[in-house]
Amino acid sequence: MDISILSYWIDQIYDQNENGEPIDEMGFANSVMRYEWLTSTKRSPDHNWFELMLYQSRCSRNSLRGVSDLEVDDSGSYNFVAACDGELTLFVNDSRGFYGNNVGYANISLSRVN
Repeated sequence: MDISILSYWIDQIYDQNENGEPIDEMGFANSVMRYEWLTSTKRSPDHNWFELMLYQSRCSRNSLRGVSDLEVDDSGSYNFVAACDGELTLFVNDSRGFYGNNVGYANISLSRVN
């Protein structure tokens, strides 16, 4: 899986990660968020805010993964192995009901590797 960020990713007022860099597919740490209690509202509390997530609804809950869970090869591509056959959903890790204040675009390409 290859990811190219096409425009800055912004979550409401948050436009930088914990290192002061623009947000990319790795998202940003809980320490950036103004209120620590909001951490429990993320769709995946175990992953960064705004991290790119992968989910297959026809598989078990264990199919939910963030890009931080994937290996990266020498070319910089993420290695993703599907948990089962079926649809793959990609989304950024945010609180349910708060996707309306998100901004940004990315080009994501998946290639089958045998």
